[in-house]
Formats: sequence, C-alpha cells, structure tokens
Amino acid sequence: MRYQGGVVLGADSRTSSGGYVANKVARKFQKVSEHIAIMRSGSAADTQALAEELLLRLEEIQSSDEVHQVRVRAVATLLSTMCYQDKGSVSASLICAGWDPVEGVQVYSIPSGGALMPSSSFALSGSGAAYIYGFCESTWRSGLTQAECQSVVLKALALASAQDNSSGGEPVTLSIGIPANQDSD
Repeated sequence: MRYQGGVVLGADSRTSSGGYVANKVARKFQKVSEHIAIMRSGSAADTQALAEELLLRLEEIQSSDEVHQVRVRAVATLLSTMCYQDKGSVSASLICAGWDPVEGVQVYSIPSGGALMPSSSFALSGSGAAYIYGFCESTWRSGLTQAECQSVVLKALALASAQDNSSGGEPVTLSIGIPANQDSD
C-alpha cells in the first residue's frame, strides 16, 4: 500500500496446503534491492523458485550493464514475463513494489498467468485478499503517512486472517521509503 513517500508491504506468515497448515512462520517477502521487494502467494515452491531465478537474472543484468539502480518497473516486467512463460505450470501471484529515482514509488500486481497491473494505491494477493478489498478501497487515501499506512495494512491482515482459514500466523510488514536525499513523487 502506498503512503506519502513510500510503500508498506504486509503479509501473514501462514502457508497452507488445502486445509493443512504446512508452515506457521513462512517468509513471503523477498527483497530484490535496497528499495524494491516482492511478495509471494500461491505455491510456495513455485514462488520461491521464481524469486531465486529473478535474483539470478538481475545479477546477470547488473554485471553486464553499467546501470547501478534497478528500476521497479523492470523487475515487475521481468517477473511478469517469467510467470507468463510458465503460466500453465506455475501457481504464483506476486506483488512488486518499491522506489526508483526515475519513476518514484510504484506498486505492481502480477496475478496468476503473468499479467502486469500497475496500481496508484494498493495491490492485494493471496487467498485472504477477497475478504479485504472493500476495507482497503474505503480506507486508503492519497497522502497517508507511513504510520497511518502501517496501521491500515496491519488491520487488513487481521481482517483477512479472521475470515480466511488459509491466512493467519504473525503479520509481517516491510516499509520501503524514498531515500532522504530524494524528492517524493
């Protein structure tokens, strides 16, 4: 979810397989760079493999190019392409968010199948998302502070966990803000 000056990412920590809770403390975030992160939902094995492949591809790109700052849109597009190429065999829904000096704060949703969907406010993914769309739409507003955004994200996670048996565990958040020496978008 975007706030004035950055994004707050939030996820529960439960990984389930049908009605069985396979892991109560799963890590669903992957930092790609200092200012970019992805969130994973779907098959844990598929999303972890995608994240590892993404990091390898980014290493190759960075070592062969003189560009030092990875752009959020480039990471999201690469993930989208990877998901689309394997759409018949990969169960993954991802969110890519962060900041870069060219386009500022950005949030992208990459649903199963690989579409790339930019958002000016927030993106939701996972089985609990259906339960909190209305809450997020009615609560998000332009100009949220980081603290307000953090509060909304934690409340959304609590609501999703209360309604969805596959969601739960500990809520985890990650804030990515614009560096102090940069202007906000």
